[in-house]
Amino acid sequence: MIFDISSSVRPRARSPHRAVLPSRQVVQLDDQIPAGERHILTRGRPGYRVLVYRHYLRGPQQGRRELVSEDRYPPMNQIISTGF
Repeated sequence: MIFDISSSVRPRARSPHRAVLPSRQVVQLDDQIPAGERHILTRGRPGYRVLVYRHYLRGPQQGRRELVSEDRYPPMNQIISTGF
């Protein structure tokens, strides 16, 4: 059996589409800290939602886009301790 490479289906995984999920700031009151003073207990970081698609470049499904994976990496909140 002989296959013609030019007519075969050639899917290509593209770079993922990424959306940024913002982090929040959480403030904790602490009577052990002098009034007005603040301490960062945990640095925040953004989260991400990533979508990876497969794009068909040739063959009967040419131009078709298929979702391969959808992943979510949650944000980490920034925690600040402040005196009162």
